[in-house]
Amino acid sequence: MENLNILNKFLPENCYTKVNTRKTRICLHHTVSSPLSIEGDVATFISQRNVATQYIISGDGTVYQLIPENYWAHHLGTKFANNAQLNRETIGIEIDAWGRLTKNGDRYLTAYNSVLDTRFPIETLEKPFRGSLYYQEYSDAQMDALYLLLKKLSVEHQIPLEGLNQSLNFELLNDFNKQGIYSHSNFRADKSDVYPAKKLIAMLKKL
Repeated sequence: MENLNILNKFLPENCYTKVNTRKTRICLHHTVSSPLSIEGDVATFISQRNVATQYIISGDGTVYQLIPENYWAHHLGTKFANNAQLNRETIGIEIDAWGRLTKNGDRYLTAYNSVLDTRFPIETLEKPFRGSLYYQEYSDAQMDALYLLLKKLSVEHQIPLEGLNQSLNFELLNDFNKQGIYSHSNFRADKSDVYPAKKLIAMLKKL
């Protein structure tokens, strides 16, 4: 698709399941890591074995494909009886970002208690989401790339552009029978990816 820069960075074949499955939904995640850490993200997926997403969008908006779209790995981690089926049918997209932050004085701490790099903007929410008012902001480049990627996947896999972009509901859901777009926070109450970011909501409304 025009202006969508996708680079292949495929994981070793033992990091995903080579079984063709029809995709019916997309799940949005963020990595809980630096937007500049694509190599570290890939290394983490390799070490975890069969836990990965098809795509990661780096801080500069570059899209990296890690798994052939029709194959699959675990990325939802639900306790539903049909967890494996949900993973098989769902394309995962990671936004490279630290996500939820903790404020300590004039500093912001990541999930690993490291001080957030001052190069990364912070978004303060009007009300807490999953226990925090503060999140590392997704970049404009990431949102532009995500918009184009969602459009591309919708056409190629006949996944309807509906769900999260219509409801703007990032809270836990119990019914995933519908096709469309979801957030990891829709699948699990203990996850804060993705959060209700202003830029993300604006992008979703354009779909």
